[in-house]
Formats: sequence, structure tokens, C-alpha cells
Amino acid sequence: MFRCLTEEKNNEERKANKKLRKLSEEQRAEIERQHAEEVQMMRKQFEDDERRKEEYKQKKIQQRVERERLNEIARKKENEQIRRQQEQKRREKEQEDQLRRAQEKRRADEKQRADEMRRLEEEMRRIEEERRFEEANQRKHEEKMRQLQYRQFLDNEIEELHIKSPDLSYRSCVLKLCKKYHPDKNPNADPEYIKILNSMK
Repeated sequence: MFRCLTEEKNNEERKANKKLRKLSEEQRAEIERQHAEEVQMMRKQFEDDERRKEEYKQKKIQQRVERERLNEIARKKENEQIRRQQEQKRREKEQEDQLRRAQEKRRADEKQRADEMRRLEEEMRRIEEERRFEEANQRKHEEKMRQLQYRQFLDNEIEELHIKSPDLSYRSCVLKLCKKYHPDKNPNADPEYIKILNSMK
């Protein structure tokens, strides 16, 4: 009956039982009833203490669970923020890479256009040089043909002079033609005649 009580309480109960044996039946019943009520109250107090301890324990567990839940939410928010920052950095890096690739492509295109322009300029210079060379050759050829025609014309005139005056020498015929086509006497004459006649002397 008193196993849940302490040793001191058990001693008190034994002393009380000795006193009960000396009392009447009614007094003994009343004391036992009071004792039973005290035991019931103590049990009730013990149960209340246990219940409060259990409630306190449950409260602590709930607080810990709530803290863990809040910590988990905070970790998720922090992870989400870190993920957004990493995503932002990744997008910025991609944009920088795209910009760098665009700049490199633009520089390559500019270099290619510059090379193409340089090749075109070189080709134009080469074509211009070839044209000038052909023109110079053409002029030289025309000059040779003209000199050849002038020489042939002068040879014909020398031959006519020689026919008209057989006693004249070749040099005398040339000198006579020099006087004829000299710029002082014949301003309209081509100066090329004098050059050819000087070479024919």
C-alpha cells in the first residue's frame, strides 16, 4: 500500500498504525479514510507532477522541432539565395563570354575585311601596273613604228634627192634634209625628223 512512499513516510505510517490499534473502530476508520485521502492527494500530486514534466518535455520537443523547422527554412532560404547568386554569376559569365565571342568575331571579321581590302588594293595595283606597262609598251611600239615610218619617209626623200642629183653624196642629201626640216626654217615640222637625221649623218 505504501510502496510508492519514502522510508520516512513508511516509518510514520508504522507509528500511526500502532496508534490506530489503540483507537476505537470508528476513529480507526476515520484515520484510515483521512490517510487514504492523503495518499490519493499525494498520488494525484505525483501524477500532476509527472503530467507537468511530460508536458514540459513535449513543449521542449515541440520547441526543438520548431527551431529545427525554422533553421531548415532559414537554410533553404540561404541555399536559395546562394543558388540565385550562382545563377546570376553564371548568367553574367555567359553574357561576358557572349560579348567576348562577339568582339572576337567582330575583330576577326574586321581583320578579314582588311585583308580582303588589302588583297583588292594589291590586285588593283597589279592591274594598274600591268596596264601602265602595257601602255608604256604600246607607246614604245608606237614610237618605234613612228620612227620607222619617219626613217622610211626620210630614206625615200634621200633616194629622191639622189635620183634628182646623182652627184650628191649621202651625207649631202642628209644635210639638205636637215636644213629643210630644221625648226628655224620649218616650224611645223616634227622635231623627230631632226633627231633621225642626226642619227643618219
